[in-house]
Amino acid sequence: MVDEAGIKQLLSESDIRVVYSTGKDFVCLCPFHNNKSTPSMTVSREEGVFMCFNPACGAKGDLITLVARAQQTDRQTAFRKVEKAEVTLDEVVDRLTFDINKTDDIFRFDQEIVDRCKEAMPGSKGEEYMMGRGFTKETLDYFDVGYSQRQDAIMVPVHSYQGILMGVIGRKRTEKQFLNSSGLQGRRTLFNIHRAKKYGSALIMVEASYDAMKIHQAGYPNVGALFKGTVTDEQAAIISRCVSEIIIFVDNDNPLDYTCEKLKRPKSSWCKPYCEGHPPGEALAKMIYNRFKGTCTIYKVPWSAYDGLKDATDMNDDQITNALASTTLYGLDF
Repeated sequence: MVDEAGIKQLLSESDIRVVYSTGKDFVCLCPFHNNKSTPSMTVSREEGVFMCFNPACGAKGDLITLVARAQQTDRQTAFRKVEKAEVTLDEVVDRLTFDINKTDDIFRFDQEIVDRCKEAMPGSKGEEYMMGRGFTKETLDYFDVGYSQRQDAIMVPVHSYQGILMGVIGRKRTEKQFLNSSGLQGRRTLFNIHRAKKYGSALIMVEASYDAMKIHQAGYPNVGALFKGTVTDEQAAIISRCVSEIIIFVDNDNPLDYTCEKLKRPKSSWCKPYCEGHPPGEALAKMIYNRFKGTCTIYKVPWSAYDGLKDATDMNDDQITNALASTTLYGLDF
């Protein structure tokens, strides 16, 4: 695999200018047409797959194709350049070992704030809201979930792999607005990983803390949640240390909510004659698979097992159990 640093180096060697980065992509000026101002090409930070969204250009392909075209060389030469930039997942783990085991550079959040929010939870609007979504008092207590009356927000503590309190995920009670604590180093951990690692080598991977809490409540404590719809090198290193099986249980997003028109972006050459949507849950499942297919056995809850629901948070215990009982080896549902 080529890591993010390797991809960026190859872009530099190919004279491809990175204008800015998103959680998943490098956003670049496309070298294959006269792209001088607004960048129109994305390059995946995970895989190097590229696409130009200018309909007059439509260039797309894998990292080898990008290097070959940009450097005006043959595919075999481009392959050797990419191969030279490759690192194995073991090398990524080795490079990050010091950071993972080290704790003195982890931002430590004030435990007193978590305690105060937890004390404010019983009988509050926050507790009423969470119980209305199917959470029990026992689950809220287990995860130290609290309530901020001043912000009218639910507060869920986040810990490092070692169990150090790193911050809180805050979410408004009446709207989908997040109020995460400043300094939260989400890329260095997975929600609940410090507990989940104690329950064997299989990990159920979900998108959000609420999903993880609901799955735990249904009797599956070996669950961890990602942050911001991506897998970082730090998270990959943690997972590779304690996991040999991954069960993907991501959001069942409605594709029609994620068409190019809804996302207000140009239609790509992949969307002809019309865009069928780019659901982020499906993209995340494929990212997880591509990241760990060489080191873990990967299963996935098939979309048909969701009973039309969006995610685990919307399910009850029986629905979660039935969904997990329906898991198949990755690839059979796509």
